[in-house]
Amino acid sequence: MATAASIPVAFNQSVTFTSIFNASCRFDEEFKYILLPVSYTLVFVAGLVLNATALWTFVKMRPWNPNAIFMFHLALSDFLYVLSLPTLIYYYANRSHWPFGVAACKIVRFLFYANLYCSILLLTCISLHRYMGICHPIKALSLIKPRHAHLACAAVWAAVVVCLVPNLVFVTTSRRDNDTLCHDTTSQDSFEEYVDYSSAVMVLLFGVPFLVIVACYCKMAHTLCRPRRGLSANPASR
Repeated sequence: MATAASIPVAFNQSVTFTSIFNASCRFDEEFKYILLPVSYTLVFVAGLVLNATALWTFVKMRPWNPNAIFMFHLALSDFLYVLSLPTLIYYYANRSHWPFGVAACKIVRFLFYANLYCSILLLTCISLHRYMGICHPIKALSLIKPRHAHLACAAVWAAVVVCLVPNLVFVTTSRRDNDTLCHDTTSQDSFEEYVDYSSAVMVLLFGVPFLVIVACYCKMAHTLCRPRRGLSANPASR
């Protein structure tokens, strides 16, 4: 049976063990101060050149068909994200010190998630357009017009902006020693609420579009592999 005198000793031993355990479980993050600046620099140079070229090509090739409209907005989404990369290159090259303020941190993180989810939704639109062209070609000619593609892209941007407004609230900066951190999620105090929010957004803007894309391509594969009517499989019968 534990005595009153033994309780403080056991408590102190537990605290000491916990402190040693936490100290020994610190992650060595030195690699990211080289890997991330180099990776982001390569992505920035390639993304800036290629996406700017794609946007200029789409601008010159007007009038657009629906597929070109979707591809233009996809390139625009990537281009906006690429413009935010110089700040991240500086941030990680400067060993996770963010000197640009809270507003810039929120905007940079917002552009990352906006690019992510806009790309997913635009790829979903492209998949649906291809599905209609392959599985329902006659209806596609009459139902899918350039104005419908413009409306779909506007809906994509609006949905992403509305869903990511809470992200502007969650993302913030904090102090660590003499450095200012720009969190890509949120601070530790709001992390549980952020997990619930981000999970809901992931289901809505990733899970559902993913199922739609899979269904579209499965249906297209089934249609393309199906024997055409009026054609015999036996060449001798022709």
